[in-house]
Amino acid sequence: MSQPTPREEALRLLGLDPETEPDTREIDRAYHGRVAVYREGALASYALMDESERRERLAQVEAAYKLLSEPEREAFSEALPPTSKPPPYDPASPGASLKRVREHLRLTLDDCAGRTRIMRAHLESLEEERWESLPPAAYVRGFALQYAKSLGITEAEALANELVARSKTAD
Repeated sequence: MSQPTPREEALRLLGLDPETEPDTREIDRAYHGRVAVYREGALASYALMDESERRERLAQVEAAYKLLSEPEREAFSEALPPTSKPPPYDPASPGASLKRVREHLRLTLDDCAGRTRIMRAHLESLEEERWESLPPAAYVRGFALQYAKSLGITEAEALANELVARSKTAD
């Protein structure tokens, strides 16, 4: 029998079958389930292992999740030519900044919707700053933050905060 790959080991550690190809949502669900088992004070592992073993297990789960989620992050950065810098974030037009960066990366709204798990219509509404088409401000902030981070915008927090402020003034 051949030696398992690091990816196969990581999948097994999270309780996933290496023979199938789990999607990002399944990996996230498995990760959060394992963290709940091995977090400090968790009843599920309290009587089964000592504190050092629990910490070691939790570190293994974190490492497995990082390994499995790396390809997702790399998919965004591979779209950008190595010598090309994305356009800067413009605080005067955060929605337009999202669109400029997305287009610079040659990503479609459908690409971004698939990777972020945010509905295409919401991403489009963020880019066009159409507040009437978006859910309440708490969701706008989460969507904007996740979308900006997925595009590699370093000022993701500032962009999300600006979009929330604009959505509140539009109400």
